Amino acid sequence: MAVQRLTTEFFEDDLPVVVLDTVGCFAEAFLASFQAKKLEVAEVSPQDLSYAPTQVLLEKAYKIIVCVSPAHYSPQWLEICEKLEKFQEKIYLVMPVVSGCREQVEGEIPYLSHYSQAQEKLILLCNELLPQASFIFGQDVLLPPGKLSIFDLCCQHIQQGFVFVPNIPITPHTLPQFSDAAVSEILSPHRTSVVIKGRTKFAYTILEKVALQYENYYFCQVGMQRVDAQELPTIPFTTKDKTIATEEDSTALWFSRQLPSPEMEPFFIPQNLIFYVPPAEQKQELPPLPMFERQSLVEPTQPDFWGELLTTEPTDVVPPTSTKTPYTEVISIEETVLTTVSSSPSVPDAVKPAADPMADIFNVSSEVQRIFAHSRLEHASHRVETLAKEKTKLTEKSKKKTMLFYGGLAFVGVGITTLLLMVLFMGTTLLLKNQVLAIVTTPAHEVTQQQLDRAKTVNSIVQKQTAVYEKVLDVPQVGEAIKLGEVMDVLSVLQGPNAQNAQAVKKLFSTVVGSSTGNIAELTENMSTEALTTYEKAGVVEQALQHITFSDTAKSDQVIAEYQTKLKELQKQGQVVQQLAPHLPKMFGAEGKRSYAFILQNNQEIRPTGGFMEAVAILTFENGSLVDQQLFTSYELDKKMTGEVAAPAELSKATGEKRFTFYDTNWSPDFPTSAATIQWFLSKILNKQIDGVVMLDLYGMQNILEATGPLELSDYNEVITNKNLFERVEFHSEVVLLETEKNHDHRKVLFANLLKKIVALPEDKVPALLAAIQKSSTSKALLFSATQPDEQQVFQTLGWAGAQLVPRCPDEFDNGACFIDHFMQAEANIGVNKANYYLKRNIKHSVAVTPLQATHTQQVTYENTAQLEAWPKGAYKSYIRFYLPSSAQQISLIVGDSVVAEKDLSKTIEKDKMIVGAYFEVPIKSTKQLTLTYSVPFPTMPERFSYIFFNNEQPGNGDNPFQLEILPSSELRPQVIAPQATVGADGILFNRLTDESGLFGVEFTQAK
Repeated sequence: MAVQRLTTEFFEDDLPVVVLDTVGCFAEAFLASFQAKKLEVAEVSPQDLSYAPTQVLLEKAYKIIVCVSPAHYSPQWLEICEKLEKFQEKIYLVMPVVSGCREQVEGEIPYLSHYSQAQEKLILLCNELLPQASFIFGQDVLLPPGKLSIFDLCCQHIQQGFVFVPNIPITPHTLPQFSDAAVSEILSPHRTSVVIKGRTKFAYTILEKVALQYENYYFCQVGMQRVDAQELPTIPFTTKDKTIATEEDSTALWFSRQLPSPEMEPFFIPQNLIFYVPPAEQKQELPPLPMFERQSLVEPTQPDFWGELLTTEPTDVVPPTSTKTPYTEVISIEETVLTTVSSSPSVPDAVKPAADPMADIFNVSSEVQRIFAHSRLEHASHRVETLAKEKTKLTEKSKKKTMLFYGGLAFVGVGITTLLLMVLFMGTTLLLKNQVLAIVTTPAHEVTQQQLDRAKTVNSIVQKQTAVYEKVLDVPQVGEAIKLGEVMDVLSVLQGPNAQNAQAVKKLFSTVVGSSTGNIAELTENMSTEALTTYEKAGVVEQALQHITFSDTAKSDQVIAEYQTKLKELQKQGQVVQQLAPHLPKMFGAEGKRSYAFILQNNQEIRPTGGFMEAVAILTFENGSLVDQQLFTSYELDKKMTGEVAAPAELSKATGEKRFTFYDTNWSPDFPTSAATIQWFLSKILNKQIDGVVMLDLYGMQNILEATGPLELSDYNEVITNKNLFERVEFHSEVVLLETEKNHDHRKVLFANLLKKIVALPEDKVPALLAAIQKSSTSKALLFSATQPDEQQVFQTLGWAGAQLVPRCPDEFDNGACFIDHFMQAEANIGVNKANYYLKRNIKHSVAVTPLQATHTQQVTYENTAQLEAWPKGAYKSYIRFYLPSSAQQISLIVGDSVVAEKDLSKTIEKDKMIVGAYFEVPIKSTKQLTLTYSVPFPTMPERFSYIFFNNEQPGNGDNPFQLEILPSSELRPQVIAPQATVGADGILFNRLTDESGLFGVEFTQAK
């Protein structure tokens, strides 16, 4: 995206915001949000787009908000987009989306798979029809029932007594919250596509509260039906995420009150439901679900212009048996009496016989004759027998009541006991969660065995309870308890007195530095085994933590997220050890002496491999241990050189030096090349074989000091820490310009004390040191080179070799034609000062991509903050080189306001790279911009191809801001973008982070 510039334009007063709502629920929310900003808002309908007044309104509009939903797609959408196409630069497409997921058993949640597919297709269609419009997605925004939010899909059978619970995280938030956040993005000066979310929670957490509110409100019971689902990306391209604070209880309460009661007709999912179906696909009629066969009591909210609706209920879904109480008709007492007396079919009054006046007298006479037809004794006997039967019945009924009473007491007792056990189980589980949180927030070496033992005891109790409850209960707490058990089984390995401090690692380190003895091969094998175990255990814990909800606070979520990041770092360390371990015995002299040059570079005076070489330590290893070390300054080594070596032509042109000195041997930014030159010089000067070179700059030393602790320099009466390192080095550069016999060079003393600190390092700090070495190697603050090809290949694979290589196409883009466009900028301070300490850089690189070529513009802004010319300050005098593809053409360089003449540009081809070199200078207290332009032609590209830009950064420059903007031509459509970028109407903007590799890619399709 092009950088926004502030401009002033004159608009009419009360310039409106226009809202076109095809969903039916967004307009009111957006009207309220915009009116709160004192902006005039106008609402238009799709039918009015053809009218001239509407077109005039759209022309004058400040912003146009178009609301569309996959569940309310219309065949007229293509026609609507055609009418809006000329306004697309000020259009924001507002779309509710559900969190992407796929059921493991398709159809368990009706409509879900249809909605997810329709959602992705509609996004891509809108992106194609209105490519310059911006998207604002509301992920899991709570819409009124009937609009198919994620809650509609999960609660569509709540009237029948159950709720679907997919095991995925969701991000719910209310429509007013969404509209307020969306309006803030719309009124922002930066046009970006954004996904607005609530706080991420597992679906069970929030849906359980919805079900509970529904139960309390309608006096019914609601069960939770688990659905196994796989989480999938929601948006098919990269966007910016914006998370807003949400209140779960109020969200759940609001939605549950909108749901129909169990006695009402199911209306919150429309029977007449339409999903987006591309025009080229065949529409398929699917039979409706039985639960939706009844006619809706609510009028459909769709306007008539949507056309004939397409029913898309999923097939092969058997609805659950309803648990509702069958409907019972209530009748009056009179009706009951009539029904009891007359068991025969009713006869109409017109055909009933007339009443007989003598009927009652006849009935009385008959009853008297019946009573006196038996003797008095027989009557008494019959009476006694009747009384006995009645007494027997009463006795049996009393026994039944007694049994029911005691049975009820037993049932209540069992229920109370079960409830108490569940409360106890939840309490011990909560206690275990808190202890796990306490362990993971404590640094590994500070966790005590007593702390671990307490957690293990609680875990033992929880797992015994779980073994019983998992057989009879299906509640999420049981599943969480099982995952907690998995965490505790391996947590002591990762986070305890021996965590990250395995005895094999400590023993290996102490053997290598010479403070103890041991078999290097056995120690390396043990370390490799330990690293593999750590790698596997870290993976188990990292996965298990994803299924445990510790609390509803953002703080605990942050703690777990940070610990999961640490686990991933542990896994990376395990991978590094696995790759290095087979080579370590030979590297440390198990098969013969090995000598390495360990060099300190000062990046306050930048050189191609990172900085000026201040001091060199020659470290010799034999049988796995350090047996000798020698320390020199670069000047000392140069004085020992007999004879002269002619300087390379480019170096001679840049510096005017005819003689090749040792301190200039790192002239090539390709570290293996410079390392080979350094090895040759050292072998001649010291008359010994050098088996490898290790370069450490001040950023790397800073990382190591953070791990090992401060250095005490008694010669200078000062303490060097990771925080004051750069300042003290600069201070002593200012005090001592030239080394003399009467004083020590500060950098040499500093380097010597660092080596002593590492050799005598306590065992508990060894893991931190190894982590600092890995961090420095990844950021090119520490570079490795070896003469043995297999060892060099390992460094190359780990990315520690500092080589100028062209990477292969990344896996996500390796599906056809892939063009790798590489670039490197290498600077060398030739002003004999430490001006880089006062220098600031800002780099912006843009690439205009067409199907035929890539046109580059590299802008570097330098600011020299030095206030004096006095050494070591002063002007920044630099020889800069750009390493481009050998096919680069139309090369131009501008320094400040002046174009560098062709005769002043050095152009050479080396190792299939075009090298462009030039001199420039940045005076003190000034800012200067350097602009390089060139183009790289493409081979013939197919309809679909990938463009990869690789920025190979020079070591020693630190964290300079870097922006990359890819500007595709109109016929190119981005399909895949990596890493995360801001996508706008003008282009794709990448902002490099400190831990990124410098590899940026976009996959394009060409419009026919």
